[in-house]
Amino acid sequence: MSFKLMAQAMDIKTGSSTTKLVLLKLCDNANDQGICWPSQDTIADQCEISKRTVVSTIKKLEKMGIIAIEKKCKNGNEYLINLKSAKIAPLEAEVQNLHSKSENSALFIRTYKEPIKKKYIKKDLPEREKDFEQLVKDTWKDLGSETFLPLVEAHKFFLYWSESNGKKLLFERQQTFDIKKRFKRWQLNNFNQSKPQGRNNA
Repeated sequence: MSFKLMAQAMDIKTGSSTTKLVLLKLCDNANDQGICWPSQDTIADQCEISKRTVVSTIKKLEKMGIIAIEKKCKNGNEYLINLKSAKIAPLEAEVQNLHSKSENSALFIRTYKEPIKKKYIKKDLPEREKDFEQLVKDTWKDLGSETFLPLVEAHKFFLYWSESNGKKLLFERQQTFDIKKRFKRWQLNNFNQSKPQGRNNA
C-alpha cells in the first residue's frame, strides 16, 4: 500500500463517494509507483458495491485521467494511478508548494530497540516525508496492522505528524518522538472515541 497515494487521494474531488471509495481501494493496493492489480471481484467485495458499479466507476476514473489501464485480462486489470492531473483541494496544493520550496533539515531515524533519535541529514522535505511514510507503514505492520489499528486511522496518523511548516514536519519539531508510543496513544484515543456512550456501555 502507499500512504502517500492515500493521502493525496483523500484531497481529490471525484464527484461521488463511491468513486472516492474505489480510488482509495486502488491506492490501498498500489505500490509507491502507483501500480496495482486487484480483481473486480475483490474491489466489489471490499467496497461493498456491485461488480457492475466497479466497472462503471473504473471507466469514470479512467475518463478523468486519474487511472490508466496498463494491461487487460479476464480476471482483472493492471492499473496505473496518476493523481498529478487530478483536482486537488487548496490546502493540499499549498502543502505541496511548501514541499517544493523547503530547505534541508533534521530527520528522525528509527531503530527497533530504542526510540527514534534525532540526526541531521541533508535531505529535502519531500524526501524526509517519504522516509517518514515508510517508517509509519513499517511500524504499523510491526504493531499488528489492521488488528492493531484500522488502515484509515494509520493514514490519519501519518497526515497529522507529517504536517509541514515549510521547513520541518510536525514530528521533527518534537523534542522527542517515540513512534511506537505515539501510535499506541493514537490507538487508545481511537478506541475510546469508538466506544458507545450511555448507561449500557460495558
